[in-house]
Amino acid sequence: MIIRPTRPDDQAAIWVIIEPTIRAGETCTLDPAMTREQVLA
Repeated sequence: MIIRPTRPDDQAAIWVIIEPTIRAGETCTLDPAMTREQVLA
């Protein structure tokens, strides 16, 4: 398996995967109120 660094065009797919976890408050390090831009920065 080859793992590559993310590219700007990957952001939509990444957001779809991680947004539900962040919004549910199921992470200790990310504020559920963070914007997409803050999370993907």
